[in-house]
Amino acid sequence: MGRNAKEIKKKWEEIREEGADIVVRNMPILDTRNEGQVPGVGELISNLVLTLLSWLVEEERNRIRTAQREGIEIAKEQGKYTGRKVRYHEGAKGADKLVYDQIVKMLSVGHSVMEVHRKTEVSRNTIYKIKRTLEKG
Repeated sequence: MGRNAKEIKKKWEEIREEGADIVVRNMPILDTRNEGQVPGVGELISNLVLTLLSWLVEEERNRIRTAQREGIEIAKEQGKYTGRKVRYHEGAKGADKLVYDQIVKMLSVGHSVMEVHRKTEVSRNTIYKIKRTLEKG
């Protein structure tokens, strides 16, 4: 339902506001069809379990991201992780060089990044990187 507790809770509430019941098949305690049997108690239990599970999902996601970040740092230190090769740069060849030159020319005459993006179909992030390189140089 989401990657963090806030997203999960929001989605859960959206579904409930539409009047739909939620049934988690492998967890009978999260079955909103039964909430009406014992007023207040069923909803309280569902909310507690949902909150706990949402927190667990978020913590697991954070743990994975931390481990991934640490792995990338170790790989960088060992020279195994260099990232993607830059496609559009001053030393590029062939079609990539033509696109790079077009980007540089458009930026130098005052076109906006969005205009360059529309004309060349190169991502705005790439155009911003080229622009920063030109400003430094």
